[in-house]
Amino acid sequence: MDFGRANFLLPVPKVSSLVELNEMLDERCRTDLQRQLWGKNGTKEVLLTEERAAFLPLPAQECEARRVTQANANSLSLVQFDTNRYSVPVKYAHRKITVVATVDDVKLVFEDRLIARQRRHWGRKEYFYDPIHYLSLLERKPGVFDYARPLADWQLPGCLNVLRRRMECAPDGLGTKEFIQVLLLLEKETLGCPWKKPSVAPCPRTRANKALLSDSPKSRGFWGSPIASCGGRLVPQSARHGGGRRARESRASRAGGRRPGRGR
Repeated sequence: MDFGRANFLLPVPKVSSLVELNEMLDERCRTDLQRQLWGKNGTKEVLLTEERAAFLPLPAQECEARRVTQANANSLSLVQFDTNRYSVPVKYAHRKITVVATVDDVKLVFEDRLIARQRRHWGRKEYFYDPIHYLSLLERKPGVFDYARPLADWQLPGCLNVLRRRMECAPDGLGTKEFIQVLLLLEKETLGCPWKKPSVAPCPRTRANKALLSDSPKSRGFWGSPIASCGGRLVPQSARHGGGRRARESRASRAGGRRPGRGR
């Protein structure tokens, strides 16, 4: 250890990732194998080849470098590991969570189930949220959707932003709550367009989910077409055209010379 630290790690190498550090150490170690020690007949590489005959076999099972500990999820569904806090789904608040930490990520396990997996951070006293963990809570409180701290830095694709505007302007009451229900599909799918070829059944609570995941005539009547490609993004085809009761009233008023929503 002292030899490796003194010869390979001093001065402290400047790298951007652990992968780059491992590649640098591998190169320096292979270079060192060509060195001949004082009083020896061959290089270190030759001596290593001779010693391999006496080596013990490697274990059959791979040994994962990890640290396992337990912690309690607090009322904000946050689990503390080292000095940082990582989120878990809200239904696991106040539960005892097993933390399995490797060099790259942090796995959060409840009983025998993996409930969350996040990239490990090496800073101190920071908070790391997964917005999907809080969607089921925001479904009951949709009014705080734009102000919730776990969603502050969540960058959604443009197609979902268009979908939300269409829902909030719909005349039959679709709004933020049902938009959150659409986002709940991300618990089992990914942002690579979960409704294109769903591997799970759509959530039956909302017509919007059925319209996104169905190609039936009824869904085409609701959206004009379930999902259409527009400018390389997936957006409801009805989003290309003006829609909603207020928009229609405004166009009708301009044609008839009256203000929208008022009679003569």
